[in-house]
Amino acid sequence: MNKIRKIIFASCPLIFLGCNLDQGSSSYRNEEIVHNEYYNKLQADPDFKLKVQDLDLDYDIKKENVWCYSLAKNDTDRAKTLIRYLREDIPLECDDADALVGPSPCVIDSKELDKAAKEHSEDMADNGMVTDVGSDGSTPKERAKRDGYDGNYVVEKVLVQDVGAGESIPHMVEKAMKSRSGFCSMVLDKKALHLSVEYAKKGDKAYWTFMYGDDRD
Repeated sequence: MNKIRKIIFASCPLIFLGCNLDQGSSSYRNEEIVHNEYYNKLQADPDFKLKVQDLDLDYDIKKENVWCYSLAKNDTDRAKTLIRYLREDIPLECDDADALVGPSPCVIDSKELDKAAKEHSEDMADNGMVTDVGSDGSTPKERAKRDGYDGNYVVEKVLVQDVGAGESIPHMVEKAMKSRSGFCSMVLDKKALHLSVEYAKKGDKAYWTFMYGDDRD
């Protein structure tokens, strides 16, 4: 088993690049690779759902349910790995207004959304604000278009991480998922094709921008 895991970890970049863009797909990873404990429970019981209030990301990382997390090179990659895990690899059930249930179709990176998300995180950090409205009054869709993203569908959520108090990325994401603020249903958004996660630090805070988009006709 350890040998198999080493091969899988070494293949992480290839797995991400091998995303199946069929919107009917339940995961961006091959089913032969996705074998976390929740996936296995789902195979045994097709009605199994992991309620978001029972989510424990520290446990999932420790038990290596979150494939490739230990190989993430930086905080952005760690956050993206968590979002992909929550979205694509487990039968998660949200309890916010939309009450979406995963797994959801895979998402891939977008350089244009990355630029828009990074600029907005820097804007929030510079101005000490946590909002999806830019300091110039811009909306997420307007910022994405300004940075070259050609899609008509753009959604965004923003978070602040209390780095000074020792808040970890998994804790920040888990707290947002459980908050009933719509973050959970945004993570499981069935319409999305592209994902961007960026942040900027100022003082003891990190300002995060999570963006989804779809540029298909």
